[in-house]
Amino acid sequence: MTLPNMVSVGAEGAEYLFDFDRVLGVVVNGEARAYPHNILWYHEIVNDRIGDTWISVTFCPLTGLGLVFDPFVDGNLLELGVSGLLFAELGGTLVGPLGGKIVLDAIAGSNGSIQGVNVSNDEREIVYLQPTVNYQITPSFLLEVAARVPLHGQNFPAGPQFMVAVFHRPAGGN
Repeated sequence: MTLPNMVSVGAEGAEYLFDFDRVLGVVVNGEARAYPHNILWYHEIVNDRIGDTWISVTFCPLTGLGLVFDPFVDGNLLELGVSGLLFAELGGTLVGPLGGKIVLDAIAGSNGSIQGVNVSNDEREIVYLQPTVNYQITPSFLLEVAARVPLHGQNFPAGPQFMVAVFHRPAGGN
């Protein structure tokens, strides 16, 4: 989504937003924007301009991870897009050869343990996390979760108390 029509607090057209909705907040030179998760679940990428500054916002509905980038490379403005094939790409590398280790270390620490579930170095693991319960899930369960992604204005099943994380470690990876 490029240059989305933004709404202000209390504006008509904002009926899809509720007080309890989660947002990804960005502040550039004192000007703030809030990108609602329920919109990011669908679009995953927003190319926007805040004042005179261009930004690209990316969001992963599986992990709830949002990042903000400067979209200029060698002086050229890039417009990021999404393939829409995230849920069909279970056999591929979703986070790159080192990404699994980086994400795992960030969540679990260097011991490689998440709430008592060990993630081995040489296989892909899909782990469904809840504060007190560990779930090992299959790709079909992940597709079931994807099928239950609600319409805008409702809470995603992986709300504040849940997190869905996908780790891919290629064979022979470190």
